[in-house]
Amino acid sequence: MPRSLSLNLREAINAAESGEVPIFLVTVVDPNTPGTVFRLSSDPTTRLSDVPLSYATLSRGNYYYFVPMEIAQPDERESAPPSTSIRISGFILPEMLEVLREVTEPMQVKLELVLLSALDTVEVETPWLDTVAMTGSIGEIVFELALNSMVAESLPVDNFDPASFPGLHSKL
Repeated sequence: MPRSLSLNLREAINAAESGEVPIFLVTVVDPNTPGTVFRLSSDPTTRLSDVPLSYATLSRGNYYYFVPMEIAQPDERESAPPSTSIRISGFILPEMLEVLREVTEPMQVKLELVLLSALDTVEVETPWLDTVAMTGSIGEIVFELALNSMVAESLPVDNFDPASFPGLHSKL
C-alpha cells in the first residue's frame, strides 16, 4: 500500500537545497504505569531553559524533549513483522531511567515525522510498536522495536475444523 505524502514533504525531499528540516517525534508509553508518557524529539527546536540546558519541540500542544538519537530505517521482510531500532545517546531523562529499570511488559512506541515549518502536521507516522528488547550502558539506551504481534496474527484466528466447530460440518 503506497503512502501518501504531502506536497510540502515531497518538495522538501526532491529539492536540491531546502530550508525544511524533518523532525522525528517519538512517543514512549509504559503500560505498567498508566499516565507515564515520554515525548522525545530529534531536533532542538526551542530552548526551554539555560540551567540545565534543555530544548524541546512543541507539536500539537505537547512538548517533545530533545535528545540526540539515531533511528534505523525499518526493515520490511516478508518472513517477519517490520522492525526498527532507536538509539538514544548522551543526555537521558532521569525520570525515564527510573521507569526503564522497572519495566516488566513491552513499552509502546510511536514514531512521527513532522516538518519544521508545520510542527502540528504529522507527515508520516508508524502504528504503535512494541519494545522487543532494551539495552543500555552509561549514557545510551537502545530500543529494539517491532510491530505488535497481534497485528501479525492471521484472521480469522480460529480454524474452522470439525473439532472446533462441529455445527458447521454436521450432515443433516
